[in-house]
Amino acid sequence: QRPFSREKKHTAKRTKHLKIKVLQDALGEYWDVYEERTTVNGLQIYRGWHYGCTPADEGISPVFSYILTHEIAELIKTNPIHYVYDKTGISLSVIAKMRVKLSINRNFVYRNDQWLLENQDSLLNDSYKTLKNLFNLTKPQVNQHREWLSDLLGIAKCKRLRNTKHDDEMEQWFRNEYENFKGMTVQDLMDKYNISKYLAIKTHDKYQQMNNGASYAETLKIAKNEQAKWLLENKSTLFSSSDTITAIAEKLNKSPSQISRLRKKLKKELINSNTINISNNAKK
Repeated sequence: QRPFSREKKHTAKRTKHLKIKVLQDALGEYWDVYEERTTVNGLQIYRGWHYGCTPADEGISPVFSYILTHEIAELIKTNPIHYVYDKTGISLSVIAKMRVKLSINRNFVYRNDQWLLENQDSLLNDSYKTLKNLFNLTKPQVNQHREWLSDLLGIAKCKRLRNTKHDDEMEQWFRNEYENFKGMTVQDLMDKYNISKYLAIKTHDKYQQMNNGASYAETLKIAKNEQAKWLLENKSTLFSSSDTITAIAEKLNKSPSQISRLRKKLKKELINSNTINISNNAKK
């Protein structure tokens, strides 16, 4: 009879990490560098553990940490967090922790003239929402950047920059697409050309002005007046006590939810109208 074979014990292989060098970070702490890479922009990114530490020590993660070099610290101090992410490839959560280490308030931004000039077209033309998506800037931060840019370019605050390469490109684009603008709304322009609402309104109004049409603001005013007129004409139907909301919706070719919203709107307008009348009578 064959003896029972002994079960082999498998032990996990330990990966041997080779230390490249010792580096002092922006906060004065020393690190053992085990990994380095260079970004397409020529920025050096280092990872490793605190000097003299390894995962064998208690509380040390087996994963390398990003080292906050002087170069990265300067980048973080002078640029929005998403810009740093694009340039370094370091995760947003790690960059956020680095900002905390540098005592940078979440809403605080440093002035970076080079970045302002590189992104001047977006800062001058795009909406707050677009700039939030692009650079993760809050509304106060956008206003601050625009103020710095105005000062840098020597233009009045909130004034549109003129005679730039961007202007020439936009004018050429307008000429090329002119025939396609006929009958397009602001929303149509935004959807088709993937542009900000600001540029869509500007394009719409320029086309309308050249063709003696109504501007975006005038169109909104007309639509508002037409809706107010329609509400008054259908007031008795909207507030009918003998019909259900569903029945009213069928009569007016609307959905029940639309009828509910229209009722609220009409009530508000009637209240405002009565308030104005009462005020005028009191003055008499």
